[in-house]
Amino acid sequence: MIDITGPVQAIASRIPQQFTPPLISRVPQFDAVAQLAELTDGDPANFFRRLDELADDGATIESTAAHALVLTGLCAMDLWNIAQEFIREATLKAPLIPTSPAVAIQLTLYGVECVTRAAVRVERWEKELEPLAERLEERAAAPVEEHTNTYVSPETTPAAATLAPPAEPSPVTGDNAAGKAAVAAAKSQIGTPYVWGGSQPGGFDCSGLTSWAYGQAGVEIPRTAENQAVGQQVAYEDLQEGDLVVWDGHVAMYAGDGMMVEAGDPVGMSPVRTNNLGMAFKGFWRPTA
Repeated sequence: MIDITGPVQAIASRIPQQFTPPLISRVPQFDAVAQLAELTDGDPANFFRRLDELADDGATIESTAAHALVLTGLCAMDLWNIAQEFIREATLKAPLIPTSPAVAIQLTLYGVECVTRAAVRVERWEKELEPLAERLEERAAAPVEEHTNTYVSPETTPAAATLAPPAEPSPVTGDNAAGKAAVAAAKSQIGTPYVWGGSQPGGFDCSGLTSWAYGQAGVEIPRTAENQAVGQQVAYEDLQEGDLVVWDGHVAMYAGDGMMVEAGDPVGMSPVRTNNLGMAFKGFWRPTA
């Protein structure tokens, strides 16, 4: 007795399962990041660059998965067609099998042929998926630039993020009245809330605080942080009160004893550091020199 169901079951077992591609190219909206960066004197460029990379990776995964889904569907359709061909042939010839052994042999051989065709089609499908898998593996293996958030707020200052100099700045000799007066003015604003563009008591941004403080000491300096690298650049060990700690998007004022005053939210004191949100550090500057 010929087994008509055997070839059909063998073909059906090779039909690949359908799947639903993941929807991951849509990343959350971060429209407020740029405004937040302004409020914290940060640079959102790296964040948005990484956000673009994330969206690009997600789009690649989605498009690759969608392509794989199409190939899988085509393979499944071909296998079903092969199974249907055998079923039609078996339906036509089954009544003749009891009286014609030759028909039984022919149908058996045709069943073997259909199963072989199905195996070849599955092998082709697997080869079609190989470049898609390689594309995803390349994405997964791509090096990721190491990034550490080095911003330190005035209220929380991890020791690992602070400057660790070999020694404290040496005592200042000579007159530094303007620098000391600027520090006194800046310290008088501790607790003042951060206001982007603020340069008066009641609300300061980073460069607004330092320019206002020096103005109280009778010294005029540029208004923006990146332009406050003026006067004489000094080494850490030569710092004195009033010297400015300058990045390309933030500025603070050295207040003595390894501390600086800066416009966080609110204005406060923090240990001297040379890192801030990945900004380029421009050094220590003495506007009065």
